[in-house]
Amino acid sequence: MTTTTADALRAWAKGIYPSEAGVELLIRSGRAVYDGAPWITRDGDIAWIDVDELLRETGAWSGGEQRLVRIAASGCDSLVRPRCDGLIWPRVRYAGVLTV
Repeated sequence: MTTTTADALRAWAKGIYPSEAGVELLIRSGRAVYDGAPWITRDGDIAWIDVDELLRETGAWSGGEQRLVRIAASGCDSLVRPRCDGLIWPRVRYAGVLTV
């Protein structure tokens, strides 16, 4: 059975709350998660996000879309490396963003 890109990203982020929230934001944005996106790498039923590529490639998007991507990327990036220079929001704040 082949999984969708969204399901593959959810599997990658599972169990790490900031990453789960970041992936959901990107999926629900309707623009950032699609087959062939240059910042998404797939390996079978797992996919992951290259956060640096995501931020670089979305530079021409609207200001609101860029802010959403930066918030989501700060959570997704916690799987790759700890960040002290970006937006790091506690789990409670992500819950508020997802409900908006």
